[in-house]
Amino acid sequence: MSVLSPHGLGRFLATHRQAVLIVLSVLELLILLAVFLRWYDRRYGLRRTARRLRHSIAEAGRDLIAPIAEMIRFRRGVRVVVARLTESDPAVTARDALASARAALAGRVNTWPYLVLIGPRELTVGIAGPDPAPPPETEPWRQRSGRRWSATRPVAPPALDDEDDSPGPLPVAVGVSGDDLVLLDLGRAPGIVSVHGATGPVDRLVSALAAQLNAGLCGAPETLLVQDTVLATPQSRPLPELTAVLEQRPAGRHPRTVLVCARPGPGDLVRLAELTERDPGLLVLVAGYLPGSRWRLRVTTAGRVVAPELGVDADGAPLWKGLRRALADHDHVAPPAGPPPSARPIWADEEPVAAPGPVPAESPSPPPVTDATDDLIEPATGPVPMARSGADAPRSGDL
Repeated sequence: MSVLSPHGLGRFLATHRQAVLIVLSVLELLILLAVFLRWYDRRYGLRRTARRLRHSIAEAGRDLIAPIAEMIRFRRGVRVVVARLTESDPAVTARDALASARAALAGRVNTWPYLVLIGPRELTVGIAGPDPAPPPETEPWRQRSGRRWSATRPVAPPALDDEDDSPGPLPVAVGVSGDDLVLLDLGRAPGIVSVHGATGPVDRLVSALAAQLNAGLCGAPETLLVQDTVLATPQSRPLPELTAVLEQRPAGRHPRTVLVCARPGPGDLVRLAELTERDPGLLVLVAGYLPGSRWRLRVTTAGRVVAPELGVDADGAPLWKGLRRALADHDHVAPPAGPPPSARPIWADEEPVAAPGPVPAESPSPPPVTDATDDLIEPATGPVPMARSGADAPRSGDL
């Protein structure tokens, strides 16, 4: 009997009733799905929804991978810090690079090296001065970018100049960039250096800078004064006692002195401005935003050190742990006691705070800045203004 006949078709459907019902149900579902997709495409758009889903999945994947990548990056940064600080004498390496670049710039007005990147095989120096930076004319330097020179390690120091009585460089490590250790020459800083941003990372970075200066790792000032809340050393004292020591000295340029402090109060701000005016050789390194400072290092919640005016973008998070390993035998780099815990969130200090008060009227105003790079050259000899904030705060050109 043929299946196509009415009787045969009836027997076939009766025999395969379960399979026929399943096929019909699947077809019905497919039709309903097609109708729903057509409606959804007209109402919301299938492509737009697919893009949102892809972005959501990608972001979820990045969020899952981010902690692992951050841990790997941190450990790699610690290894870079330890390797650069223990492979040879880092002070000699940085000082020779700065001295060699400075000798290559002899005769150039208002042009100085102020930044050093120490890599496994190469050295890079940052050049401050008017645009454009001059190309190197002597070996071993070669142009790397508009404001940076590179040379293969090691760099031989230049011949000593008996007539050059200017103070030597004072490089300190501020972070890592790839395989390079990034160092800033504080000897070129104009009076006051402000390190601001997220409270915890700022405190750790300033403590690391103070530990380097205290250990003389890449250079040490003739006099180092450290506030007790920054670094726990036998010589650390409260800020009023440190400023009292500076006030007892007569006005004029003294041998290089570095004062490291954390978040000075309104009265201390005015006092620090007066002290830097009295002594052009005094450098104040402040943990916290300080209106009027022209070298500003901003530290993010992830510990990244950013200073566009100085060409600095480095990872400062692994610096303290790397220093502890490199200076494991030095008792004076013990962890700082630190300020008492605060209930403020970690991002509370990300934005500049208002200035606590104006400077007395007798403080003269600074001369106008005509070139954004001039303040990178030599330490300022005039007073440092402290009263500008908010809309009147110095822009990036003021450094």
